[in-house]
Amino acid sequence: MQVVDIPPGQYLVFRCSGPLPGAVIEGWRAVWAFFERPDALRRAYTVDFEAYREPERVEIWIAVRETV
Repeated sequence: MQVVDIPPGQYLVFRCSGPLPGAVIEGWRAVWAFFERPDALRRAYTVDFEAYREPERVEIWIAVRETV
């Protein structure tokens, strides 16, 4: 097992479910569509990662800038 340190911060989580890899592909499409909106939070571009929770359930974590 490998361990990766994730820096603290604010993350927006997109949940995906369904057969892989299609669910993850659709999840990333949702991420891109969300951040194209003019009123969307701003990405931090530090760390983004996928967490595979179950055989057909994945979370996509996107670092966002701290809100004031």
